[in-house]
Amino acid sequence: MAKYAMLNCWSDKNKGDLGIMLATVAELRKQDPNAEVIGISCFDSRDPMFEECHVTLRKFVHNILPAIYGVLGLYVGGKYRKELPCKLIALLLENLRFSLMMIFPKKMVKLFLRREERKSLDEILSCDVCFSKGGSVFTDYDSRRGQLALERSCRLYALLHKFECKYYILGQSFGPVQNGKGARLVNRVIKNAQHVYLREKLCVNQYPHLNLTNANVSFSNDAGFLLEQLEIIPSPIDLNYLNIGMTVRGMDNQTDNYIDVIVKMISYLVIDKKFMVHIFQQVAMPDEPDNNMAEHIIKMLPKKVGNNVIYHTKDYLPQELCWLYGQMD
Repeated sequence: MAKYAMLNCWSDKNKGDLGIMLATVAELRKQDPNAEVIGISCFDSRDPMFEECHVTLRKFVHNILPAIYGVLGLYVGGKYRKELPCKLIALLLENLRFSLMMIFPKKMVKLFLRREERKSLDEILSCDVCFSKGGSVFTDYDSRRGQLALERSCRLYALLHKFECKYYILGQSFGPVQNGKGARLVNRVIKNAQHVYLREKLCVNQYPHLNLTNANVSFSNDAGFLLEQLEIIPSPIDLNYLNIGMTVRGMDNQTDNYIDVIVKMISYLVIDKKFMVHIFQQVAMPDEPDNNMAEHIIKMLPKKVGNNVIYHTKDYLPQELCWLYGQMD
């Protein structure tokens, strides 16, 4: 029986990421019915998110272990705190710890890890195949905060390489990476990988400073497209109407223009074309930019339009969302 480690497991509440993870696990078990799959979280064992954000994923894998370099925070007074000062202190401590781990020999590296982190590393090293969860991890979003996040994303792969642990990068988008240091770190991750599978050919032409033409790089579809549909009974979709489905996103700029365009588009679909419009929630967490945007757009709609707009906020499985998308015209 082969054992697999899926790295960078993000929250159940992000339906796109969860869909990628569930589809990957299902495909593994099709290819290897006896596969033992463990997940490595993006959250520290002391972070409440570690327990809260993998409720669904835990049902599909053998075990989920905490991150080695988790979402930044500081454990103070029995509580994991994520205020900016705490994050900055945690980052400074992690920078020092990571530097020492890269300098000292392997037999001493585990001295710098907490007990839960050592267990996670040991479990990863015990696996036959180690791979990143697909998505979009290797980017700096052209911001200082993004640069720091990218550097931290690359640290796990540097640690695995130090321990001569073979890893694969599965179904990733790369870029934008504008910072020179970030590009060097990403290129090191690519170079040391057994194989890298891109999900977007656009990345090669768009970011020529990333080594995406290496012999160990090829293309594959996003694993999320392998997700099998799960029918919802009773269906929330009235097939007596023509149905249009959409998602909306929070915007960093030109927000007013974006809202105006979406409101006009929905109004046209409802009034002129007589469609029922469905807005699907992709991140089921309060105060998410996408959710705030959806709620704002709905409030901006004239009443006669809003009556023909349904905002789906039920905590659907990704497989159920796939089925709902399939009901759209």
